[in-house]
Amino acid sequence: MNCTLCGKTSIQAKIELFPFSTAARKMLQKQFRIEADEVLGICRGCLALPGNLAVNALEREQEEHRRGLIKDVLRNSRN
Repeated sequence: MNCTLCGKTSIQAKIELFPFSTAARKMLQKQFRIEADEVLGICRGCLALPGNLAVNALEREQEEHRRGLIKDVLRNSRN
């Protein structure tokens, strides 16, 4: 498992796991047809970041993931 924010592996750092809520899994399934039984992993170093830095990093990660999903959908719709 890798840290969602910095990419460190579980060998390099202790990673805290945050499972998706039932509502989040249902939303991902409904909107994107993604089976999300995975968890979000964040290392303790990133958890110790001041609030705004951690929140900004998470938002950037979410935005990048959202863009990736949109690109995949567009790529698949062309085929």
